[in-house]
Parts: sequence; structure tokens; C-alpha cells
Amino acid sequence: MRTRYVAPGRIGLALVLGTALAGPRPAVAGCAPAEITAPAADATLADTRPVITWRPVPGATAYRVRVQSRVPEGAVITDLDTLATAPRFAPPQPLTDHRAIVRVTVTPDCGDAAETAAPLPGHRFFIDTRLTCPAATDLQVQRDAKGARLTWTPTPGAVRYEVLAFGADDWRLQGRGETRDAAFALPDARSKPAVAALRVRCGEGFGAFAFAAY
Repeated sequence: MRTRYVAPGRIGLALVLGTALAGPRPAVAGCAPAEITAPAADATLADTRPVITWRPVPGATAYRVRVQSRVPEGAVITDLDTLATAPRFAPPQPLTDHRAIVRVTVTPDCGDAAETAAPLPGHRFFIDTRLTCPAATDLQVQRDAKGARLTWTPTPGAVRYEVLAFGADDWRLQGRGETRDAAFALPDARSKPAVAALRVRCGEGFGAFAFAAY
């Protein structure tokens, strides 16, 4: 039996040549990005917990779902990061109670042997509860010996009403409360002008504010 000696300096070259002669490594099956089908891109919804769906990805055993909602001014309301085994996700909580910009990304997981493609650009849609929750109407401030009282016309579909009172000069919050009745006792304005703001709650969302001075 003959033994061949390979100089140390040639070991690296031999490894490179051996790899080249062996040919390219077999390609690993890819994992296609998930295409979100609902809600439609740039759609405006009244539903605060819309079901998000996407096209099934062949070979995917799970999907990483990232949902982030922000107020139009930019502050984050909800930031969800979870796994789903089916091509749908129902948010466990409202994404907003009024208005929001929502962005969603879905990344499929096809197992350790597969290369996961980069997710498609963030899918965006909007939520605006004012679409189905109207503003209160016919606001009136009545005064008597007990103080000021705000009344309005009952709103169909209202679950309850939120009332806030502000100072008219500095807009400092003077009081806040909720009621199921179409009337609310306002806080004492201490002989200074004040503004009452009222909005209707319908389900998990609010309507637009309506105002009355007192």
C-alpha cells in the first residue's frame, strides 16, 4: 500500500478542487412569500377587529403574523407578533376604538430545510369607526339650581356615550364620564366658559365628537 504525501500548503487547494469537482450543492426548496387577500390593500373599514386572510403557501407549516396599528398622527396603538397555523388571523383585541392605519406582514415557515423568502411589502389598510357610528345630534345645555346638564337626541345603535368637558380658554380637561342615557351632568365651569365634547360608542368603536359650549 502506497501513501501519498501532500504538502501543507496544498491542502487548501485540494479542498477547493475537491469541492469544485463534486459540483454544486443541491438547491434547497424555497418558501414563497404570503400574499394577503383581506382586508383589501388601502381599504377603509369600520370593523375594529377585521379577520386577516392570505393565500396558503405550499409547504408552510406556520405563519408569523405581525400587525401594527397607529393613529393617523403616528403613535402606536397595537403591536401584535404571533404565529398562525391556518391562513387567517383574527385579532384578539380591537386594533383601535376610533381611527387607525394598520400594517400587516405574514411570513411563512416551511421548516428548517427551506429558505424563507422575504415577506412582501407591508400590507396597509385603514379603520374608521365613524363609517357606522354617527355623531350625536341636537346637543343642548340646560341649567338649573343643580348646575349644567347636557342633553342630546338618542343615537340608534349606541352602546353608551362618552362626555368630556374642557376649559374654553386653555382646553384643560375638567371632567370625563360615560353614560347610557341621553343626558349628563356637566362639571362646574367655575363661572368660566367651557366646552362639552360628546361622542357615541357603537360596539367597539366611537363616532365623531360633537360639541356644545356652556
